[in-house]
Amino acid sequence: MDRPRRSTASANRAKNQDQAREAAYRFLSFRVRSRQELSEKLLRKGFEPQTVERTLEQLTRLGYLDDLRFAKDWVRSRMTRKGYGRELLRQELRAKGISSELIEEAFGQEEVDEAEAARRALEKRFPELRGGATRARQIAFQYLRRRGFPSDVILSVLKEREALGS
Repeated sequence: MDRPRRSTASANRAKNQDQAREAAYRFLSFRVRSRQELSEKLLRKGFEPQTVERTLEQLTRLGYLDDLRFAKDWVRSRMTRKGYGRELLRQELRAKGISSELIEEAFGQEEVDEAEAARRALEKRFPELRGGATRARQIAFQYLRRRGFPSDVILSVLKEREALGS
């Protein structure tokens, strides 16, 4: 009498595993995600932690889940398209569960010029900013700091901008 229950339990586990895998594929179809992001989504959907872990392991083995690839894509897109600096990107990646080692590796492999990204962000937000108006310079500096650019890069970009305006 126990046998049918075991096979039913086994069948339910397999069904849950298939459902978790399908849900993961759906989540990954929108954009690449980190392991932590996908884990949180599956757990919120009500899947058991063991089922989620097995699903994540399977997706990693198949190459659908790769935190380094996620970090490199995130850095490239957020720095070039959104105009964010390294400091802000580090915070975002840490919040998505990416280890410090993988974050540094992603930055090391990406050939993104942070000064150029700061120039583009400044030009987009303040196209009219020229010369040395102190208040405008402070506002521009604060804007770029909030976007995650280091002070030395910001000062360099602002000096270039002032030289063009004079």
